[in-house]
Amino acid sequence: MVPFNYFLYDDQHPVVVTDPEWQAPIPVQRPGSTRSGSTRPDTPRISYGEYFAVVHDFLTTDNGRGLIGALSQRLDRVITMAEIDQIDIVIQKHGAFYHPARVDVIIDNKPTPFVVNLAVSPEGQAGLRQEFNLLNRLSKSFSRRYVPAVYFQSAGSDGENTHRFPLFLGKWLSGYHEFHIHSGDDQDQSIRIWDPAKSITLVSRQKQLLYRRVAEILTYYYNLETFEQIFPWHHGAGDFVIRLIDNDPDLRLITVRGYSSLVETDGTDLITILNALLRFFLHLSMRTRIDRVDGTGDLVWADETAVEGTVSGFFDGLARKGPVSELSESPANLMGYYLSRLSQADLTEALEDILRAYPPQSPERHLMASHLHNHARALFSCLDRIEYSSDD
Repeated sequence: MVPFNYFLYDDQHPVVVTDPEWQAPIPVQRPGSTRSGSTRPDTPRISYGEYFAVVHDFLTTDNGRGLIGALSQRLDRVITMAEIDQIDIVIQKHGAFYHPARVDVIIDNKPTPFVVNLAVSPEGQAGLRQEFNLLNRLSKSFSRRYVPAVYFQSAGSDGENTHRFPLFLGKWLSGYHEFHIHSGDDQDQSIRIWDPAKSITLVSRQKQLLYRRVAEILTYYYNLETFEQIFPWHHGAGDFVIRLIDNDPDLRLITVRGYSSLVETDGTDLITILNALLRFFLHLSMRTRIDRVDGTGDLVWADETAVEGTVSGFFDGLARKGPVSELSESPANLMGYYLSRLSQADLTEALEDILRAYPPQSPERHLMASHLHNHARALFSCLDRIEYSSDD
């Protein structure tokens, strides 16, 4: 039988059944969160020990068939359970929807890391199955992969069969970490990477590249013909992770909660495509500016570095798209020309229309509304500097 070790976060010492932590309840959201609101009364309460039991059951059900298949795929050879020396399960964090753990499968002293996402809340359980299918769909539909590979989904028992929870296994993105606005006002903000090994604060150029990569990824996954897009997403939830390669940000999106059209139209003519793309772009330009201070605090509005990066990243994403039958030119050229015809007042009006789709009491809506006119000004100024090509 393969030995399992269980760790709380990055503690170097495994936790065992005699430790008080084993019986302690897991948090319903990440520690330190100051967000308002209460947990639904039908959310099960489980301890750390029960959490580990659920993950253990998930990984070993059917003689570990799902894990062995994923491991064989990762290592590109057939693996047997007998080859596994040890499996370490390390709880990573707690969010509103998932409680992810890193699973290190060790063969010949070499760990192969995976991520296990476990959903406890009713909302998380409902979304987890859909997310597994969406991650699979995007991986198969797009040649570039900015989301993690996923291998199998099932359920695990807490050992007493009191609770069963849905889980799925995916690829762990080694070297990537969350990032969040740390401090500063709207004109002088810092962004820190949550690397436990060292403190990293991004410089201005890196900040702009970070927002550029975010916009590029989300635009790349936007479907120009069906108007499907990844949404919802939020910097404050740690949906994007980062690593630095030669001091330049490299980003991945680790969660896809939804992928559908946010516009109501049946048309696929040129004007409909451009209008839908405009709405996607303007919404993106505001969403990229919303974060939570240190990932757990109040909502915060990013400085204008985010505007420059988002505009550049939007066109980067369009440039990666293939031809569309309804478009006579490349999407980037057509959208550049289309945007150049809009005034600052046009942008303001379109941004206000987007906000009307948000619930009246939404904190994101209030934050965007309070900055909307300054955002439209900054966006117009940035768009005024872009170059486009046209036959006109």
